[in-house]
Amino acid sequence: LRLKVSNSIDPQTLSLMSTRFTYGLNFSGKVDVGEVTAEPEARRNTAIDRLGVDLTDTASDSLQGDDEFLDQGYEDDPEEFFDGEESSFNDFYDREGRSGPSDSKDPTDGGRYIPFQANASLSYSYTNSSHDKRASGNFSINADLTRGWKFRYMGSFDLVTATPVRQQFSLKRDLHCWAMEFSRTVSNVDSQFGFRIYLKSIPALKFSRGQEGGMGSLGGGYF
Repeated sequence: LRLKVSNSIDPQTLSLMSTRFTYGLNFSGKVDVGEVTAEPEARRNTAIDRLGVDLTDTASDSLQGDDEFLDQGYEDDPEEFFDGEESSFNDFYDREGRSGPSDSKDPTDGGRYIPFQANASLSYSYTNSSHDKRASGNFSINADLTRGWKFRYMGSFDLVTATPVRQQFSLKRDLHCWAMEFSRTVSNVDSQFGFRIYLKSIPALKFSRGQEGGMGSLGGGYF
């Protein structure tokens, strides 16, 4: 919660010229919908089954350490076998602007939770000389509907006339290496929509329709 009150005073007459009042609220949490998705069963490789190879942990452990020459060489000079962070591949993979892996922790925990963040603010001002009153409100919410779908709503309202000034609805879908976004904006001045699908590691590689101005800029990426 945040509350702020400010006044403007005429230094000559010490009279109150205007008053401004702002109030803000930030809230976040997650909704438990009580649904738990069962873990998918691991798919077996039919070709491996036909060979009759047992790929259990015990069998895989028995395959390690068969070559004493390689084991000894790795202990003597590990960098000769793998140079770790000094490799050119690692420099390319960890380059600045590269998107993270899509298999990160699921914020929805398999569909059980709907994480959200809500923000609201109120603003009121009054000018003594003109008796002008202005009151406005803003509200936004971000929610992970599923692991792949994200929803966002933002709205600005004129509380004096009780009318919306600007509203925006946005949907984003994670498509592994790609991402898809759709936005719909409605306002008193102009209403528009925007759609785009782009490669997360190379945002310049995209297909778009409508206006992208209200959808935010894409990351730096690598080209």
